[in-house]
Amino acid sequence: MSLKTIQLTIPDNKILQDMSCFSPEENYLILKIGSECLLEGRKVVVGLTQTEIYEKIKNESKEAHRQLELDIIIERETAKRLEERCTKIYDAQLLQTRNQYEKLEEASNAMREKLEETNKTLREKLKTYEMENELLHRLKRKMRQTFYKK
Repeated sequence: MSLKTIQLTIPDNKILQDMSCFSPEENYLILKIGSECLLEGRKVVVGLTQTEIYEKIKNESKEAHRQLELDIIIERETAKRLEERCTKIYDAQLLQTRNQYEKLEEASNAMREKLEETNKTLREKLKTYEMENELLHRLKRKMRQTFYKK
């Protein structure tokens, strides 16, 4: 097999990896496949008209727009479910607080009634003591009057 040496020009700021590790057949395949790909790409780009490019971009943006709309719908549903959960939690806590308040109010009313009853009993006892004390004072005066008159 005979070999050819070719010389290629590349931009000065580009760096290629070491090509000495490839065989002449591999070098040929690299150049053949790479050049065919580039030529095919150029044909595709040249083959696209301005309208086709516009339609391609339009279709790609439609898909992106559709995906964004789906994301928004999902976000709305998620927010709605979260709000429902929060409302349920709030309602349960509110109900629990109301029940506690009612129990405290009942206990407070029962205690107030008991205190009022105790207060009434104590007032009655106080009146009884005051009456007894008054009777004792009267009796004491009468006894003094009777004792000192003699």
